[in-house]
Amino acid sequence: MNRNTLLISVGFMAVFALAITITDMINTTGNKVGLLLAEAQQLASGVTVGNNTTMGSSVTVGNNTTMGSSVTIGDNTTMGSSVTVGNNASIAENTRIAQGANIADNTRVAQGANIAENAKIGRGANIGVRASIGGGASIGGGANIADGANIGGGASIGENTRVAQGAIIGGGASIAQGASIAENTRIADGANIGGGANIGGGANIGENVAATAGGGQISSNASVPQPSPGEQNLTAQATPINISTAVATPSSAACDTDGTVTLEGTVSPMVPITARWEQTGGEPDVDIIDSGAPISTFAIPACDEIDGDTTLTFRLTVIDGQGVTDVASVDFVVTEAAAVEDEEG
Repeated sequence: MNRNTLLISVGFMAVFALAITITDMINTTGNKVGLLLAEAQQLASGVTVGNNTTMGSSVTVGNNTTMGSSVTIGDNTTMGSSVTVGNNASIAENTRIAQGANIADNTRVAQGANIAENAKIGRGANIGVRASIGGGASIGGGANIADGANIGGGASIGENTRVAQGAIIGGGASIAQGASIAENTRIADGANIGGGANIGGGANIGENVAATAGGGQISSNASVPQPSPGEQNLTAQATPINISTAVATPSSAACDTDGTVTLEGTVSPMVPITARWEQTGGEPDVDIIDSGAPISTFAIPACDEIDGDTTLTFRLTVIDGQGVTDVASVDFVVTEAAAVEDEEG
């Protein structure tokens, strides 16, 4: 072997050694195609990166982290060890993702967000600017966590749930599928919000409360306190109230009849409420006695107060202590039958 051959061989071995070093650091297992790395990368051992993944500058990735294909990692992002990032995920600049976090396919994490250890972000979820996801929290697929929202450790956010800007969800709280939490709402540790619930802006839900389920609503700025010691969660619940019945007795009567009509509504569940009866249609306007109670009365109108058979419509509105509302309407028909009989006599 001559001198030139020896130099070529040594050079080849140096390049081969460098290639092995890079493979040890980025274990692409054949998926190195399209990987784009900017300057100042710090990728620890055992990292696996899929096809067509792009990393910005000053990205730090911990041991044994796995990234799928077509992932985008923004500048100055830090990932702990054993993080999993799914296909087509987008992680914006200045994001912090702690050890053991799991970011599913098609997830979007905006700039400055903080994903704590072992948190799980479901497929297609969106995490807003500077939002914070606590350790062990679970964010369902398709959920939208808005800018500045704070999800406590161990909290569970259901699929397709919306948590608006500035909302704070306490540790261990559970918010079921499809709920909507408006801006600046405070939901304390251990609270339980049912599927499809609508919590108004600025509401304050106390610790361990079992609140609105099945599409109910808590109004803006409402307060649902923590249950007293020894009480069950449901004593402070905001389960949607429902007007079971709303009736007028009798449902019709002749004018000039000496008597009254009773308006009565019943509500389920049996919780303290505010009630209001009001006339919404027909003439004459009648005087409703005890209109602020579920059971109210009014006098049957005189014949000279009506123009032919007349339907009077009344509405019952009930509101519980958490601002949950329901309404129902009922009709009463007043006829001229008595007047006709007098004329024929």
